[in-house]
Amino acid sequence: MSEKSRSNRKKCASVLAGLVTNCYLLIVLMAISAGIAGCGSGSAARPSSTPTPTPTPTPNPTATITSIAPNSAPAGGLPFTLTLSGSSFLPASQVQWNGSSRATTFVSSIQLQAHIMTADLAAPGKVSVTVLNPAPGGGTSNAATFTVPAPTIAFLSERALDGSDALNANSTENIWVMNLDGSGAVPLTKLTTAGTGNPAWSPDGGKIAYESIRALDGSDGINTNGTSNIWVMNEDGTDPRPLTSITALNGGSFQPAWSRDGAKMVFDSERALNGADNSSHTLNIWVVNADGSGATPLTKLTTTAVGDITSFPAFSPDGSKIAFQSSQALDGSDAANTNGTANIWVVNLDGSSAKPLTKLTAADADSLSPVWSSDGSKIAFISRRALDGSDAANTNNILNIWTINPDGGGAAPLTQLTASGASSFNPVWSPDGGKLSFQGPRALDASDALNTNSTFNIWTVHADGSSPTPLTKLTASGSNSTQAKWTPDSSKVVFTSRRALDGSDAANTGSTANIWVVNADGSGATPLTRLTKAGSESPDIP
Repeated sequence: MSEKSRSNRKKCASVLAGLVTNCYLLIVLMAISAGIAGCGSGSAARPSSTPTPTPTPTPNPTATITSIAPNSAPAGGLPFTLTLSGSSFLPASQVQWNGSSRATTFVSSIQLQAHIMTADLAAPGKVSVTVLNPAPGGGTSNAATFTVPAPTIAFLSERALDGSDALNANSTENIWVMNLDGSGAVPLTKLTTAGTGNPAWSPDGGKIAYESIRALDGSDGINTNGTSNIWVMNEDGTDPRPLTSITALNGGSFQPAWSRDGAKMVFDSERALNGADNSSHTLNIWVVNADGSGATPLTKLTTTAVGDITSFPAFSPDGSKIAFQSSQALDGSDAANTNGTANIWVVNLDGSSAKPLTKLTAADADSLSPVWSSDGSKIAFISRRALDGSDAANTNNILNIWTINPDGGGAAPLTQLTASGASSFNPVWSPDGGKLSFQGPRALDASDALNTNSTFNIWTVHADGSSPTPLTKLTASGSNSTQAKWTPDSSKVVFTSRRALDGSDAANTGSTANIWVVNADGSGATPLTRLTKAGSESPDIP
């Protein structure tokens, strides 16, 4: 055997010995491993392993509702967002409407929002609003009550209290209510000496505010000095009570208007600014809680030069601001504006930050009667200002319908009339915000001219000023139609008219006013009251 062959055999033997050694070690290691694994099984003498327990989930809290906004909407109303405030709301919380879940948006642990549909407002009544938090834990919260009032019309009438077509004693006006089809008319106030005015439904349809010169003890008598106060009563006429109790001459309170949540009212009053039973001889804007407490002046004018123009207050939809008209100085001081010109103002609910939105000083360029759109994005009003928006009076001092943003920007005329006598009045937003109704004697073809006999009709116009349309089309002398109010679903307009009860283009007997309803397209005009001797006016719908 060669030397080279012997060397190769030695190398092979060495490699084989290494492999055997490695295999042996591997076997030993496998045996040790098996033994260790076996220690955990079989014999009772060997300790057993403890499985890791599954964590118990933390139970969810039960939600608590402290308030809902709004807390009412009229039957047949439009869809809206319901905001719930409270605590322990979760991303998985569900708002329930009479026990049925509604599309819910989690805002924070203290606020939820839910989409409420028109179908949810189909029938009048009370709705239980709750919040359901999921398991584990969780459950149903306390309930908040949402009110859906029936579409009942409140109105003024001097008709006999027995409902006959005759004048009440002393032609005294009372507040009446009736259904939307004209049935069920009944008087809520039953006065024969002291009249009432300006009925205003609370948003939940549970109460009616009004102004009256009735005696403060609620009897059928006239208040001392015939002073007007703000009153409130239940929807059925029970529990009439004064929210203001002033007897001083020239200390009257007028024009009540509710906040959307029904918690407060604003009004204008000549009462003394310190709340005493005296007169300030100047109208100011006041706010009061719905129970009559906390009456507070929001404006504090004393100069008689401002006169009785600071009036017509209206709450913003969110309740944070009040719009009103005033002829006070534009710098907010206790002085009259140049030429006594009235402007549209806004003020915070606490009376702070009063500012004019229109800033006109020209003689006769007044801006009056502000009303908020339902979403709070616009204020409509009437104004005699020049149509180009300059600080000047319009041709022939004609009033037009204008809109403006709540910050004072974007003022624009929706009607653009200059013809003598063809003014527009009483703008009212439709609940859906798409149109406004108004009244005026403009020509029925919508041209810049006066109607035959200067007869007033009810008109609508789109929110951008397009398509002015007469809903009534009367020309007969003495057949005026005025004081329009929309139904909650924006499908109809209720109004006052002196037209003939058969619907013809003629005046009613004695030009007696009745309450009418018409579809929003002008069809189906129908009298709801049918009086020829005692008029009815000033309809309002919750």
